[in-house]
Amino acid sequence: MRPTRAVLAALGLALITTPAAAFTNGDFSTGDTTGWNVFGDVLVGDLDTIGLTPDGNDRLILTNHPDGGVGPLSANPAVTAASLEASLGLAAGTLDALSPSGNPATEGSGARQNITASAGDEITFDWQFLSRENIGETTYTDYFFWSLVDTSDSSVLIQQVLADPSALAASASTLYTNETPVGSVSYVLPSSGTFTFSIGVLDVQDTLWRTGVWVDNLVLIPEPGTGLLLGLGLLGLAARRRCA
Repeated sequence: MRPTRAVLAALGLALITTPAAAFTNGDFSTGDTTGWNVFGDVLVGDLDTIGLTPDGNDRLILTNHPDGGVGPLSANPAVTAASLEASLGLAAGTLDALSPSGNPATEGSGARQNITASAGDEITFDWQFLSRENIGETTYTDYFFWSLVDTSDSSVLIQQVLADPSALAASASTLYTNETPVGSVSYVLPSSGTFTFSIGVLDVQDTLWRTGVWVDNLVLIPEPGTGLLLGLGLLGLAARRRCA
């Protein structure tokens, strides 16, 4: 009986779906950008970095701050949209095409990381967008986006704008005047492979008003069937031991 009980205990654990740390440093607990390729004004910090009350939790922070005025929050200013596009491995014209107003993207910052995942796995992360652009601005539509591209053939799984001035409301930030509510993304992968995960914040039409975003809690949740298959295998092992 002892082997069977051990196997059944393992089966119970196998059937519990636990978030997998597929993203290196997805919670930014290292206090830096270890595991990420970053471009422009990108750093890790608490909420006080962007003028909000700190809560003791580090996040990845990206801004479109140029080298002038308030200046970048890190040691590096935002880069041109064309440079960011190339650095993130995006097709030429992608960032202009994503612009909510249709006006050209001018500068911004971004981060990327390659992940390996299976069909049915779920990507989740949290974010918030802050800006000095006017609420409801329709010309200078700074924006925050994320992208997932298959590294095997450069096919795009998703490229999505998550926020722009249309979603802004007044903010208590001392650095920005407006903000969106905290948002969350959940995306189930339709296929298996290795993918380039990218995020970026862009200035549109001008290089004047500053915009920033924080991102945190990037995890990959395994497809539930993975645990089930492991559990069935353990049950088979238990049955063979009882018959032996």
